[in-house]
Amino acid sequence: MNKDKIIDILRSLGFMPEEIGDGSGYSIEYEGISIIYSVEDDDSGSISFIVPGLVKVEEYNREEIQSAVLHILEQLKYVQCTIMFGEYVWLSYQHYIGEREPDADTIEHMIRVLAVATARFHKLLEEDENEE
Repeated sequence: MNKDKIIDILRSLGFMPEEIGDGSGYSIEYEGISIIYSVEDDDSGSISFIVPGLVKVEEYNREEIQSAVLHILEQLKYVQCTIMFGEYVWLSYQHYIGEREPDADTIEHMIRVLAVATARFHKLLEEDENEE
């Protein structure tokens, strides 16, 4: 995947991508959410965006978080929601474009869907807190 093309698209959408220190991707901010464009090592034909470290999983919130993860997976078909390293919830959206060039509409859609997923995830956790 042509990372320079994706960086140019992000800039054209008004983002200011900052390279992550280890060279694995670029960070952007959208509506207060840190989102990472993950640079693919291989030629997978995919674009990946990630919201890392959304919330820390502790013993007291493990059940609520697992419930929220399942809800996101059921409701938002394009978003993957995982508990990374057994500690933090990460959201990701990987979109296969094959041989096509990446375009602004696809990139913008991916970012907006991750923002919606982030808001829904937090809302689900707030609802669980209010029920107690």
